[in-house]
Amino acid sequence: MGKIVTSYKSGYPSNIRNKRMPTIGGVLNLISGVLGIINCILFFVLAPFIQREFAAHPAFVANPEFLSIFATVFRITGIVLLIPCAFSIIGGIFAMRRKHWGWALASSICSVSVNIFGTIAIVFVFMSRTEFAGQGPESTNSDGAGVTSPPNSVHCHLPS
Repeated sequence: MGKIVTSYKSGYPSNIRNKRMPTIGGVLNLISGVLGIINCILFFVLAPFIQREFAAHPAFVANPEFLSIFATVFRITGIVLLIPCAFSIIGGIFAMRRKHWGWALASSICSVSVNIFGTIAIVFVFMSRTEFAGQGPESTNSDGAGVTSPPNSVHCHLPS
Protein backbone atom coordinates (compact mmCIF):
# COMPACT_ATOMS: atom_id res chain seq x y z
CA MET A 1 0.00 0.00 0.00
CA GLY A 2 1.14 3.51 -0.76
CA LYS A 3 1.58 6.27 1.73
CA ILE A 4 -1.18 8.91 1.84
CA VAL A 5 0.29 12.38 1.50
CA THR A 6 -1.61 15.04 3.39
CA SER A 7 -1.71 18.68 2.53
CA TYR A 8 0.16 20.95 4.92
CA LYS A 9 -2.56 23.60 5.17
CA SER A 10 -5.84 21.69 5.04
CA GLY A 11 -4.94 18.35 6.60
CA TYR A 12 -6.89 16.54 3.85
CA PRO A 13 -5.09 14.10 1.58
CA SER A 14 -3.75 16.10 -1.35
CA ASN A 15 -5.41 13.84 -3.93
CA ILE A 16 -8.85 14.50 -2.41
CA ARG A 17 -8.31 18.27 -2.44
CA ASN A 18 -7.35 18.18 -6.13
CA LYS A 19 -10.40 16.10 -7.08
CA ARG A 20 -12.70 18.88 -5.91
CA MET A 21 -11.45 21.36 -8.50
CA PRO A 22 -13.54 20.16 -11.47
CA THR A 23 -16.63 20.09 -9.28
CA ILE A 24 -16.01 23.62 -8.03
CA GLY A 25 -15.39 24.84 -11.58
CA GLY A 26 -18.57 23.12 -12.78
CA VAL A 27 -20.67 24.62 -10.00
CA LEU A 28 -19.28 28.07 -10.77
CA ASN A 29 -20.15 27.58 -14.44
CA LEU A 30 -23.68 26.52 -13.49
CA ILE A 31 -24.11 29.54 -11.21
CA SER A 32 -22.81 31.81 -13.95
CA GLY A 33 -25.18 30.33 -16.51
CA VAL A 34 -28.27 30.46 -14.29
CA LEU A 35 -27.60 34.04 -13.20
CA GLY A 36 -26.99 34.97 -16.82
CA ILE A 37 -30.30 33.44 -17.93
CA ILE A 38 -32.11 35.38 -15.19
CA ASN A 39 -30.36 38.52 -16.46
CA CYS A 40 -31.42 37.77 -20.05
CA ILE A 41 -35.03 37.29 -18.99
CA LEU A 42 -34.91 40.62 -17.18
CA PHE A 43 -33.47 42.29 -20.29
CA PHE A 44 -36.32 40.93 -22.40
CA VAL A 45 -39.13 41.57 -19.92
CA LEU A 46 -38.07 45.03 -18.77
CA ALA A 47 -37.63 46.49 -22.29
CA PRO A 48 -41.32 47.48 -22.74
CA PHE A 49 -41.48 48.93 -19.22
CA ILE A 50 -38.42 51.08 -19.83
CA GLN A 51 -39.87 52.23 -23.13
CA ARG A 52 -43.18 53.16 -21.50
CA GLU A 53 -41.56 54.97 -18.54
CA PHE A 54 -39.23 57.08 -20.66
CA ALA A 55 -41.91 57.95 -23.26
CA ALA A 56 -43.18 60.83 -21.12
CA HIS A 57 -39.72 62.26 -20.52
CA PRO A 58 -39.22 65.62 -22.32
CA ALA A 59 -35.97 64.53 -23.94
CA PHE A 60 -37.66 61.62 -25.73
CA VAL A 61 -40.98 63.27 -26.69
CA ALA A 62 -39.37 64.87 -29.75
CA ASN A 63 -37.73 61.60 -30.83
CA PRO A 64 -39.96 58.59 -29.99
CA GLU A 65 -38.18 56.36 -32.52
CA PHE A 66 -35.14 56.32 -30.27
CA LEU A 67 -37.11 54.57 -27.53
CA SER A 68 -38.37 51.87 -29.86
CA ILE A 69 -34.83 51.29 -31.17
CA PHE A 70 -33.54 51.21 -27.59
CA ALA A 71 -36.17 48.63 -26.55
CA THR A 72 -35.39 46.49 -29.60
CA VAL A 73 -31.66 46.56 -28.88
CA PHE A 74 -32.41 45.67 -25.25
CA ARG A 75 -34.45 42.63 -26.34
CA ILE A 76 -31.86 41.49 -28.90
CA THR A 77 -29.11 41.77 -26.29
CA GLY A 78 -31.13 39.58 -23.95
CA ILE A 79 -31.61 36.95 -26.65
CA VAL A 80 -27.98 36.98 -27.80
CA LEU A 81 -26.66 36.61 -24.25
CA LEU A 82 -28.66 33.40 -23.85
CA ILE A 83 -26.11 31.57 -26.03
CA PRO A 84 -23.09 31.89 -23.69
CA CYS A 85 -25.37 31.28 -20.70
CA ALA A 86 -26.63 27.98 -22.10
CA PHE A 87 -23.09 27.05 -23.12
CA SER A 88 -21.93 27.79 -19.58
CA ILE A 89 -24.54 25.45 -18.11
CA ILE A 90 -23.61 22.65 -20.51
CA GLY A 91 -19.91 23.09 -19.73
CA GLY A 92 -20.65 23.11 -16.01
CA ILE A 93 -22.33 19.73 -16.36
CA PHE A 94 -19.33 18.41 -18.32
CA ALA A 95 -16.95 19.70 -15.65
CA MET A 96 -18.92 18.11 -12.83
CA ARG A 97 -18.95 14.79 -14.70
CA ARG A 98 -15.23 15.21 -15.51
CA LYS A 99 -15.75 14.64 -19.22
CA HIS A 100 -14.82 16.76 -22.25
CA TRP A 101 -12.23 19.06 -20.70
CA GLY A 102 -12.06 21.20 -23.84
CA TRP A 103 -15.79 21.88 -23.78
CA ALA A 104 -15.72 22.63 -20.07
CA LEU A 105 -12.86 25.10 -20.54
CA ALA A 106 -14.51 26.73 -23.56
CA SER A 107 -17.74 27.19 -21.61
CA SER A 108 -15.79 28.75 -18.75
CA ILE A 109 -14.30 31.20 -21.22
CA CYS A 110 -17.76 31.99 -22.61
CA SER A 111 -19.14 32.50 -19.13
CA VAL A 112 -16.67 35.35 -18.59
CA SER A 113 -18.98 37.46 -20.75
CA VAL A 114 -21.82 36.74 -18.32
CA ASN A 115 -20.39 37.50 -14.85
CA ILE A 116 -17.40 37.14 -12.50
CA PHE A 117 -18.09 33.49 -11.66
CA GLY A 118 -16.89 32.54 -15.13
CA THR A 119 -13.47 34.06 -14.48
CA ILE A 120 -13.03 31.99 -11.35
CA ALA A 121 -14.35 28.87 -13.13
CA ILE A 122 -11.63 29.19 -15.79
CA VAL A 123 -8.95 28.81 -13.13
CA PHE A 124 -10.54 25.74 -11.56
CA VAL A 125 -11.30 23.97 -14.85
CA PHE A 126 -7.90 24.77 -16.34
CA MET A 127 -5.98 23.52 -13.32
CA SER A 128 -7.97 20.28 -13.13
CA ARG A 129 -7.23 18.95 -16.62
CA THR A 130 -5.74 15.69 -15.33
CA GLU A 131 -8.96 14.90 -13.44
CA PHE A 132 -10.99 14.65 -16.65
CA ALA A 133 -11.55 11.30 -18.37
CA GLY A 134 -8.99 10.73 -21.12
CA GLN A 135 -6.93 13.79 -20.22
CA GLY A 136 -4.69 12.49 -17.46
CA PRO A 137 -1.43 10.55 -17.50
CA GLU A 138 -3.34 7.27 -17.86
CA SER A 139 -4.77 8.24 -21.26
CA THR A 140 -3.96 6.24 -24.36
CA ASN A 141 -1.79 7.22 -27.29
CA SER A 142 -2.66 6.81 -30.98
CA ASP A 143 -1.67 3.11 -30.93
CA GLY A 144 -4.19 2.42 -28.16
CA ALA A 145 -1.45 1.49 -25.70
CA GLY A 146 -1.61 2.98 -22.23
CA VAL A 147 0.68 5.90 -21.59
CA THR A 148 1.92 6.27 -18.04
CA SER A 149 4.24 9.23 -18.53
CA PRO A 150 3.22 12.87 -18.09
CA PRO A 151 0.92 14.26 -20.82
CA ASN A 152 3.52 16.79 -22.06
CA SER A 153 6.22 14.21 -22.78
CA VAL A 154 7.14 13.19 -26.31
CA HIS A 155 6.79 9.56 -27.44
CA CYS A 156 8.71 8.41 -30.49
CA HIS A 157 8.26 5.07 -32.19
CA LEU A 158 11.40 4.27 -34.15
CA PRO A 159 11.29 1.57 -36.83
CA SER A 160 13.20 -1.54 -35.80
